[in-house]
Amino acid sequence: MAVRRLGQYGKGVQLAQAPQTPQCVTGKNGNYQFSLKGCGKVLSGTNESIYQSSEGRLEPIAKLAVSLPPEQRRRRQGGPLPVFTSTGYMFRLNDLVSSNREQLKATLAKIEAQPVPTTLQGNVAVTNKLAMAYAIAGDAERAKSYMRTSLLSTGRTAWTFNMLFKEVDRNGDRKQVMKAIEDSHLEVGYMAQLLPVEYYLTKRHGLQVYELVAYGRCVSNVVDDVATYNACSKFEKLAQQGGAASW
Repeated sequence: MAVRRLGQYGKGVQLAQAPQTPQCVTGKNGNYQFSLKGCGKVLSGTNESIYQSSEGRLEPIAKLAVSLPPEQRRRRQGGPLPVFTSTGYMFRLNDLVSSNREQLKATLAKIEAQPVPTTLQGNVAVTNKLAMAYAIAGDAERAKSYMRTSLLSTGRTAWTFNMLFKEVDRNGDRKQVMKAIEDSHLEVGYMAQLLPVEYYLTKRHGLQVYELVAYGRCVSNVVDDVATYNACSKFEKLAQQGGAASW
């Protein structure tokens, strides 16, 4: 197909060039005129197209194909189709969406029977899904194990940080709270989705500088994002009450 298309293109180039070429010698009634431009092209060969016709290109290919052994002539063009193991693995994870617990357990067993592709090892999108799936399936130990892997990984998602915020809030360690907030800013940025919880954590655990920054961000949303501003106010009251919030 490519050879035929190239031949068609070459034919078009030849047709486009033909009328633009002046003749080298013209004569009428015994008078001859010489064109320096035309003669120069004839002598130099620049008038000849580098593009062969379709027939000219196909002929040597056909001769070569005839000379090949039968097994080579029957071989499909190109190499074998590439296999993307990581893509296939992620598609299999979609099978975890199930309303039947027994079916979910069977799907988890199939997924666990195959190794995680190298390109997906340490990917929180994988461990997050497995953690949730095992939690739904009722296997708390494996769910906790995969969640721990997600929390300690890099490239975490907003959902992962939401889970991490819950853990550091329960532990009550101010340094852990501060590090979790700093890591979230580095890995997912200053997300409005996490802002109300950040404000709650900074106020509840006495991180005054971080609290001022979070408060300023909350107030800046009073016009453009009222929902986030109202959520900040809600979590502020929860922090002032001193009890653990649920989110």
